[in-house]
Amino acid sequence: MTESQIAFRLRVDETFLKRCKETFLDHGFIDERWAIVNWGKRQFVSDVSSSRVRKFRTKRALKQDETFRELDETQSETAPDTEQIQRAEHTTTTATQQRRGCRIPESFKVTEAHRQFARERSLPNPDTLIEHFRDHWMAKAGKDGTKLDWNACFRTWIRNAANFSKPNGGRSERSVSKTGGNQAALDEVLRSRRDREGTDEAGLCKAGSGRSAGPRLLLDGTGEA
Repeated sequence: MTESQIAFRLRVDETFLKRCKETFLDHGFIDERWAIVNWGKRQFVSDVSSSRVRKFRTKRALKQDETFRELDETQSETAPDTEQIQRAEHTTTTATQQRRGCRIPESFKVTEAHRQFARERSLPNPDTLIEHFRDHWMAKAGKDGTKLDWNACFRTWIRNAANFSKPNGGRSERSVSKTGGNQAALDEVLRSRRDREGTDEAGLCKAGSGRSAGPRLLLDGTGEA
């Protein structure tokens, strides 16, 4: 290909093409035949990417190893602090759960400690109370069915069972005597009223009195009408 043809292909005049050739020759880019100098040295031996990929992966693996070593060193330095924090969190969680209480465990049963507690205080046998105790608290709904200490709750149940088993329903002698005193005072008031109204023991009016006594008040064991 002549220089005129090259100038025509590049759409430049021959004078400009000549100046460009002289410049390329001065810098050693081309020879007199427009052939590029050292073209082979400026090309890759192969266009296959295997070697480049292998090199990249090796470099990345080395970088990851360095990162892991730094993490291991950091973890080894902070491990005691981390363990202490975890223990503190576990202790806090356990304490919170204990303060909130829980429902009665399905495995709750009478222990020898319960029996000894009852014997030392002459209380009812816990083995006769456990079934009622379990059914009662398992049927409880909501927060009322939770306790902090179910053993303490069962001991209270045993003590209350002793009071419920008394003939007067667990009321003290003072309460009974007070009720009896109220009954006696009320009987006295009724007798005085019958005397004033002139009624007989059955509450009937005397002939010609024109007045009738009101119904006799009936009292139960509590002294209430």
